[in-house]
Amino acid sequence: KELFVFAKYIIVLNDWMIESLTVLGCPIEKIKKINIGVPVEEINTFPLKSSENFYFLAIGRFVPKKAPMMTIKAFELCADKNDKVRLLMVGDGPLLKKVQGYVNNSRHKNKIKFLGKKSQKEIEHVFKKSHVFVQHSVKADDGDCEGWPVSIAEACSYGRPIISTKHAGILEQVINSKTGFLVEEKDFETMSKYMLYLSNDFKLCKTMGMSSRKH
Repeated sequence: KELFVFAKYIIVLNDWMIESLTVLGCPIEKIKKINIGVPVEEINTFPLKSSENFYFLAIGRFVPKKAPMMTIKAFELCADKNDKVRLLMVGDGPLLKKVQGYVNNSRHKNKIKFLGKKSQKEIEHVFKKSHVFVQHSVKADDGDCEGWPVSIAEACSYGRPIISTKHAGILEQVINSKTGFLVEEKDFETMSKYMLYLSNDFKLCKTMGMSSRKH
């Protein structure tokens, strides 16, 4: 609150941040929103290709606000009903070893791959193989939240449908039921239903992916 008095302007990334700051007492006239984005014209689209397996892709640091365990639990429920699904996870972070320990004992451990940290060029090759982008962002216990997740914006630009959460700037990135699906934070059961739904409807994936890039 001292900052609200001291600062001339408070710069935010999305409407959710404006609402959050006004609730805390920031004068609305001091808040300025600057939209950020990704260079869509520099990102190649790779047509979705049907293959023996169906690949979900998650890219991001293994930190509480990304809730990687929620993504994995949703995947497990999906894999219970569709044996052809696979999950690729890119990134590192403080929760990685804990998550890997869980997966080592998972009934679907052979369907989940940790690819580590990747360069932008390497990520491009991973997108070629993927069908749907997944990210279960939540408000962490310490209050940490997403702003405007660049990984989701990039996934949209690659022409992939998104399954994520109703969280922060994601609400501006994904049009629910048109460019992907959004669920409530920590509702991995519903997330798994949408994962299963898309894994069984390749045509819908292609349609949503094209809409995702356009948006």
